[in-house]
Amino acid sequence: MNRRTFNQYVSESNFRELFISEMGWNNPQGQTLFDITIDETPFDFQLIAERSGFQVLTCLVDAIPTSSLCKKLDTRLRRSANDYICIFIQKNTSHHLWAVPVKKVEKRDIVLVEYLNAEAAGFLFEKIEGLSFELDERTTITDVVERVQAAFIVNSEKVTKDFYTGFKKEHTNFAKFISGIDDQIADKDNRNKQWYTSVMLNRLMFCYFIQKKGFLDGDVDYLRHKLEWTQQERGENRFFSSFYKGFLTTLFHGGLNAPKHDRDFEKCVWPHSLSQRRYVRCASD
Repeated sequence: MNRRTFNQYVSESNFRELFISEMGWNNPQGQTLFDITIDETPFDFQLIAERSGFQVLTCLVDAIPTSSLCKKLDTRLRRSANDYICIFIQKNTSHHLWAVPVKKVEKRDIVLVEYLNAEAAGFLFEKIEGLSFELDERTTITDVVERVQAAFIVNSEKVTKDFYTGFKKEHTNFAKFISGIDDQIADKDNRNKQWYTSVMLNRLMFCYFIQKKGFLDGDVDYLRHKLEWTQQERGENRFFSSFYKGFLTTLFHGGLNAPKHDRDFEKCVWPHSLSQRRYVRCASD
């Protein structure tokens, strides 16, 4: 299966055909549904494919569930489907979340893979071959579990390790660009500068994640577009006075860190052009 075919299945949320026609999984006998209610919200799970007792489920949702909610659902799901891949599909979109229980050192954990559209689902396409079977291939539930675990748990551990390695590197580099905080102390021993560096990176990561949800002006690349506008309108070297002081600090303190009724939206914006202002839609609105 090529990437174009895979993208088409994902764009159409047609996972039944993906698993059965392309990946060699079996069509389950009959239509099995699992109805679960968490905090008064109903979730309807449909069994779309299986292999030696390992189940593939889909669940149509209004909003993609959080990690904590997926764990609550797993507690209930495992009564009927201990070994499964569950694909949450946000209604009328190609925004999906794959939830896969894995076993880590005698502990059951949930690996989550989320993407907004087919083009962003590259990780899953790379795993398709490892999750596929020949039609006449004999398998047991143990065989399937091992294949699924190998596909998802290794990536989970690698992503976690790569994230913290990258974060440490960026933290060190970022601290070198900060001045005015006990500059006579070496960066690695400067506790105030290290603290401020962590605060700034955490705030930027928070904004990055909520922008990908469309919570910042509906723009999934909100921060990058604001920086590009600053460079075009104010100049390449005006980062501190224009982008940092004029935009980021106002966004952090006047918008996201203020109660909804106290936010000054007129100050919490950064114009795309000299004659146009667009408002920030904060995550809690």
